[in-house]
This record gives sequence, C-alpha cells and structure tokens, in this order.
Amino acid sequence: MKVKVALLVLLGLILLTLIPVRAEGFGEVWSEQVREPLITGIRAVDPTIYKDYLLVVGGKGNKLLAFKLEDGSFLWEQSLSATIIAPPVVVNLSKEVLVVVLTSTNDLFAMDLLNNGTIRIKGLKLGVNLIDSRPVVNGNDLIVPTYKGALLVNLRIRELVDKLELNYTVKSLVYKGVLYFVGENAVSAYNYSEGFKFLWSKSFDKEVLRWGFGEEYGVFLLEDMSLVSLNLKSGEEKVRIGRESLGIPKVPPAPGIIPVRELAHIAFNDGTLLYVDPATLKVLAREKTFKVPVYQPVIVGNAIAYLSEDGNLTLYDYRRTRTLLRMAFEGVPSSNVVLAETNSSYYATFVERSGLLRVFSIPKHIPVASISEKDGKYQVEGYLCRIETEGEPATMGYYVMAPDGSIIEEKPNLGVVKPGTCGGSKFSLEISGPFLLGVIFNGTKEYPIHRVGTEALPPVTQTQTQSALTQTQTLTLTTQPAQTVKVEVPAKVSIGDYLVVKVTGPNVWGVDKVTVSVSGPNVEDVSNTFDVGDQLNLQVKARAVKGGKGEIRVELRSDGKVLKAIEKQVEFVMSEIVSVNAPKQVSLGEQFGVRVAIINKVKDKGNFTVKVFLDGQSSVANLGALGFGERREVDLKLKADKEGLLNLMVQVLVDGEVVYSRSFGVRSVKRAQAPPAASPSPTKPRPLPPSPSAGRQGAIPEDMTSILEIALAVVLVVGVILLLRRSLTKPAKRPAKRKPVEAPPIEVTAEELIPSAEEEGFELIPEEVPKEEAKPEEVSIESESKFFEPAETSEVTPPEVEEFKVPEVEIEELQPTEHLPPPIEDEVVELMDKARRKLSSVKIKLAELEDILGFEAAPYKLTDVESKIMNAEMAYKAKNMKKAKNLLEEALEDLESLEREVDEAKKALVDGWGSVESRIEVMLKVWGRAPANMLTMVPPGFRIIALERYRRMHEDKKLELRGDELYLVE
Repeated sequence: MKVKVALLVLLGLILLTLIPVRAEGFGEVWSEQVREPLITGIRAVDPTIYKDYLLVVGGKGNKLLAFKLEDGSFLWEQSLSATIIAPPVVVNLSKEVLVVVLTSTNDLFAMDLLNNGTIRIKGLKLGVNLIDSRPVVNGNDLIVPTYKGALLVNLRIRELVDKLELNYTVKSLVYKGVLYFVGENAVSAYNYSEGFKFLWSKSFDKEVLRWGFGEEYGVFLLEDMSLVSLNLKSGEEKVRIGRESLGIPKVPPAPGIIPVRELAHIAFNDGTLLYVDPATLKVLAREKTFKVPVYQPVIVGNAIAYLSEDGNLTLYDYRRTRTLLRMAFEGVPSSNVVLAETNSSYYATFVERSGLLRVFSIPKHIPVASISEKDGKYQVEGYLCRIETEGEPATMGYYVMAPDGSIIEEKPNLGVVKPGTCGGSKFSLEISGPFLLGVIFNGTKEYPIHRVGTEALPPVTQTQTQSALTQTQTLTLTTQPAQTVKVEVPAKVSIGDYLVVKVTGPNVWGVDKVTVSVSGPNVEDVSNTFDVGDQLNLQVKARAVKGGKGEIRVELRSDGKVLKAIEKQVEFVMSEIVSVNAPKQVSLGEQFGVRVAIINKVKDKGNFTVKVFLDGQSSVANLGALGFGERREVDLKLKADKEGLLNLMVQVLVDGEVVYSRSFGVRSVKRAQAPPAASPSPTKPRPLPPSPSAGRQGAIPEDMTSILEIALAVVLVVGVILLLRRSLTKPAKRPAKRKPVEAPPIEVTAEELIPSAEEEGFELIPEEVPKEEAKPEEVSIESESKFFEPAETSEVTPPEVEEFKVPEVEIEELQPTEHLPPPIEDEVVELMDKARRKLSSVKIKLAELEDILGFEAAPYKLTDVESKIMNAEMAYKAKNMKKAKNLLEEALEDLESLEREVDEAKKALVDGWGSVESRIEVMLKVWGRAPANMLTMVPPGFRIIALERYRRMHEDKKLELRGDELYLVE
C-alpha cells in the first residue's frame, strides 16, 4: 500500500513539472515550451494573436500550435512537411476560419482554427520563391510577398488569381490600406483594391536598412545612416538628414520595422532610442535605455514596448520618454513582441531563444512612482497614467496594500485623467515595510502594479464581480471592463453605401434621451434621437457620398450638452458602378451597339451622362438624374470607319465630372461574302418547350418527335455529302504542271465568310448544336476560290483522275485565321494570363452564389472552359501557338458569356426567386412536373439549379429531379 502511495505521489510530482507556468493578473501570466532551442543568430517566427487565440510556430520550426491567449490552454498542433518561414495569418471565411502558413518549399498550407487544426489546404504550390514577411489578409484574399513581387491567392476557391512582378528584390511587404514593397534600395506603392494598381515608386542611392510607415509619411534609414522622409501619397522625398545632423550613434539599428504614428521611434544597438517627427525628421527626444534591443520597439496604446536582450520588457511614455513600467524575466528573446488589446489590459507575447513562449499582461492604468528607501522606510512619489487610446475621462486614485492583503492606505479620487495622458494630483507616501501599489479606476481597485520589498502576492481569487479590495486575507480582482461608452466607426466604406456608427456601453451620464449625430465632408449629415436606459445600444447610418479619405465626427448630446465627441479618419472607396457589354469584333462600315449599365453609388440625384468614343467618333446619352441605388441601362451606336484594332473608350460623367473611364480593344474587319459553292442551308428551328399535353392521347410522343428530327437531320446531312462528293469528283481540266503554294494569311474571321442567319432571315442556331457541325460549310476547297493564289505550272506531275479522292481535311486546319504578328508567344502568354484571371473571377462569383444557395451551382460550361484552357496550355508547351491562341480566345468569349449568366442567375435565384418559385409551383400543380426550359427568366445553364433549389426548399413535398425536369411524386 505504501509503495502505491509513493508511486502516486511521484507521478503527481512529475505531472506538476509538465504543467505550464500560470499566474494571475499583471505581469507574466503564462509560459510554455513550444520548440527546440534556436541557434544564436537564428530568430524565431513571430507569434500571431487572433481574438482570444494565440498561434505559434514550434517543434523544429515545422509545427503550428494553438493556445487560448488568456490562460494558455492547449488547443491543437499540426505538423507540416517543411519549415514555416513567415508568421501565420488568420483568414475568416464565411464557413470556416483558416490559419495560413508559408513554408520553405514555397508551399501554402491552411488549417481549420476551430476544428482541431484540420488541414484544409495541403501544400498549394505557389511556384516562386517566398520571403519571411507576414502575408496580408484582405477579405477572402491573401497577398503573399515573394522575392520579386507578390501573389494574390483567393482562399475561397483555393487558387492563385493574380500576380505582381517587380524589377527588384523585395525585403518586406507592409500594408496600411496601401501595399508597400520595400526592396534593397527602392520602395513601391500599390493600391490593392484595384488589383495591384501602381501608385508610385522611389529609388534610393543607398541600401535601405530600416523603414517604417505612418498615415502620411514613411521613414527610411539608409546604409550611410542618413534618414529620409517620403510623402506616402506621392512618393516624393520630403526631407533627408545625415547622421551627424541627427546625432545618430555609429552603431547599427535594431532589426525590425520602425513604428510610426505621430512620432517615429528608432532603436539602436547601443541602447539609444530616438523620438523623431516623421514630417520634418527633427529629433524631439532622446532616451538612453542602457539596454540592447532585440527588435525595434512596438506601439502599445499610447506607449511603446521595448524588448531588450537581457530579459526586460520596458514600457516608455509615447511622447515624454519617461519609463512607465519594467517587467523582468530570465532568458534571451528571439522574436519580436506581438500585442493584442483586451478590455482591461494588453497582452504581449514573444518566443525566447530557448524555445519558451512567454505571455505578459500589460495594464492600461499605471501608477508611475519613484521609490527610495531611507532609515528603513520607503519614500514614494508619483502620478497616474492611462495608456489606452480611447475612453471617457475617469477618476483615478491609488491604494497601498500589505503582503497579507490588508489595505495600508487608499485614496480613490486624486483627479480626472483622460486616455493617453498622465494626470491627477501628484501623490507622496512614506511606508514602513514591504508593500504593493495599485490603481483605483472609477472606484474599482485593479491588480497591484508595483511590488516593493516583497516578491510575494496576497492570496488571489479571480471573480466576475465589481467588489473592491477589502481588508481580508483574500484579494478579489475585477475582470469587468471600465465603465466607458464605445463608439465604433468603420475604417473603409464604399461610396453609395451606408457608414454605420454603433454606440454601446453603460449610460454613464444617467440621461433619458441621447442624440447621435454623424457629420463630415464625405457623408450626408444625419442626427437621430433615442430613448435610452441603463445600457446604450444605438446605431446611426450616414450615406457615403464622396470618395477619398475624410474625417468623420460623431457627437452624443443630451439637452443641448455634448456628452461625447470623437473624430476618425475613414477611407471612402469607389465600388463597381458600371458594366460594359461591347463586341470584340465588328464589321467595317456597319453600325454596332455598346450597352452600358449603371448603378448610382456616386451622388444622389446626380445627372449622369454616358459617352463612348471610337477613334474620333463619339456617341452620347444623357440619363438624367438618378437616385442612390437606381439602375439604368443605355445602348449607344457607333460605326467602325477603318480596319484593325481600334480603341473603344467608355466614360461616365456625373454633373460633368468623369467618375468612370475605361478602354476596350475592338477589332474591325471587312465582311466577306461566302464562297459561291457554299450556299447556306436553313438552320434548324429552336425546339419549342414541352407542351402540357405532350404524352397524352392524340399527341405525338416526345420520343417519336426526337426520332423524326434525327432522321430528317440525317437525310439532310447525307444529301449535302452526296452533292459535295459529286462536285468534287467531277472531271476537270488540269494544267500540265502545278507548283504547290501555301494559302496566304487570311485577314478575316470564319464568322465573316458566311452571312449571319439573322441577315438571311433564318433563326439563330440553337445552343444545343455544336460549333463543329457548321465548320465544314465555312471553307470552299475549289481551286478558283479567291482565298488561294493562282497556281504556277512547273515541276509537279498531275495525279491520275481515278486516284483522286475527297481529301480528309481537319476542320481546324481549314479554318481561316487572322495574320498572327511575330511575337505570337507573348500574345498567347498574355491571353493565358487573362483567361486564368477571368476564370478565377467567375469562380469567385459562383462561390458567392453557392454560399447563398447552400449547394454547388457550377454549370456545365465551366468544365468546358477549364478544359479549353488546359488544352491551350498543352498546345503552348508543344509550341503550337496558333492552336493555343484560338483555344484561349474561345475560352475568353465563353467566360464573358458565363460571367453574364452568373450575374443574371444571381438576380433570378436570389432577388427574383419569388417569380421563379411561383412558376415552378404552377407547373407542378397543372402538369405534375416542371421542365427546366420553361423557366425562361433563369439563364439556361442555371435552370436545373433552380429546380434543385426548389426541391431543397420544399422537402415536405415528394419531389424528384429526373434529368432536366422536376416531378411531383404522388
């Protein structure tokens, strides 16, 4: 029995050694050994904080581990086949939250954060060399930095959809609404919202060592230790100052990105910390920390956190260079500090060289005190600081506690302190013996900050109450947020949409009514009055009417008194307001139409004008005043007066100001007459939709009708073949000798060789008839055809007549093609890139539609297009550029058509679902079945999808989808 007890005790001790270190309140709250020790000079990958999750790279650099941020609870780990090189990023999709990492093998992996790290994307090959800079997340898109640019990966469809190539090596990608690519001696700016739209580029005469980006200015430290300020709107160099003028030490700067807000904070390896105005590069303050930094500091609220190699995390006042707080630990840091904000504190985390992950809690309210000992007594002098960036003015005080938890002294109200300031009356104390010093915020005692003369803390119980510290043996902590009113304003809004302002929090003023007003140059001013109780949960909408960055002011008033006012910069962007449907090829001298559709997201009651230009010609349509959200379509007519590739420009003006301008390429060609021998045959009429009486007594069965149609088609085809054979085998006089010559390049397309069915009075060829069936009639093979040069009479002996046979010619080789310019390979590459982008765009739209429908909705055309693009790639690799070009042009035409179908399908299956549903119900009631081709309001490729949606929405009915008809089973 004693042996069993001893073994249990030993097992318990072993388990205790494996439990991570945990602590409550301020300071280090927990730590965990996550990876093997790092070699000196090798840095750990920075951790990532997402909401209440902490993600860190562990193992040998090939594992991703997930913890709960607050208490360090282990969630999951996932091992990969390669080393993770960049900090993980989190992408919140509509149905899952993905953690994405990049590896040394240039692959992308994605794990499901909420489902035990299950791998969702396994080794997506990116095909280029990646760098260790953190990728940028924008919606469903991930912008991955590479050595020579960036890749755009849409994680919703798991595909690479765009790329950017630069002419210099990239060191880092920084995102602040704009993408900034920093290279060895250059920096470029791109607007991502418009698909890698170039803004500006700046080259330096020296290598860039360190850099940082604020709202208006970028700061760059060059290898000669000169400092440069750039205007981030234009990329122009504003100021350059040399090392001597700045007083920069002759030591290298700490690694990492320079933090820039109102000031730029630059750390050097001798412990010097400079506070620099980014606009003028004037050194406003200088701090000698006597601590060698691990990285450049990071901004935490209105303070900066400075991590040193000797195991200190120090907090400095943002503007005054005073030391606010210092937290010591044992170990050598190996990663940068990563921060996250909670209601009552900030969390700071980093990885040590030993592989230990550390997590600290930094308070938002700090008593800053100078403490000295004299004659066995402690002299304390100090003041109170708030480092958070937002919040209401609050009363602040202090308390002094003995190690046993008893209160020595307490002053709850020294004065009112605003966020980001140090205020209240200065306090002075004389205390005998060890003590702890903490803040009283709005009457609530927070966790003690300073421990003087003791390492011990009083017994702690953490509760969710508002109880104050009492003179008992138990210290009760508050974890409730401070009593503040929170005003939420979005950072970006599309013009024409609503800017939504939310006001939440306690009614700290005790008023019955609150008026919330929103104003600014980019929005319509609004003001709403609400009846309120103890809690505020208010929402006000202001329509965005102008683009650019603008300051929004939100005021809360009651009885004419301003209770709260905030101002915030908001970016107002232009969303897609115009769609243009223009032909890619037109006939010389013939009129054609350009359809322009507009949704007004620019200006309410603005006067809209549409202009189209074609090489000197123009056409104008005045649409008049449109309300916000109003849609209008217009057809404008133009005529091509010359051959070749013409530039078609479409402009949309509002009150005389151009808000949209885009150019399109349109090819103008001569319309050729069909060869005499190839007389057009009537096209087969489009089959009528099934009649309700089909299949009943006295009517021809549907199957029999199909048989008759097939038989008639076979008879026609056989007749045409016999006529062709007779004309081809007819004896003809031959010249004695002919020299074979190749056909010259034909400058017209196949469509021009035969008059359109509409011009000849025939119906259009139905969609069900493949294009290949019509191709043999498009080419005349008679020797007198005007597309062949006269033969020369020399060197070739004519063959015997009886051996003359109908040549078996592949249709593809007989198709007339345009004259291809010499750099056809470049043209094919461009077409392939365009086709891939368009395919990805269509897939994204389909994915959005599928999210609404709840099931897959990919039409059959999508598979055909993907097959064409794949065959084009194979032809390109086989150096058959002609075939690749033809396939890609066909694929692009199909994609344009498919994209329109998807847009129309979304309108029909979402906005107009009521009419579709009613049509299906009527057919089921009258006929007992609903044929897909009767849903004329739905694009053909999505009619079966409409039937499937109806079936899923009406599971109470016995419905079966058989082929292209939905049956009501009795």
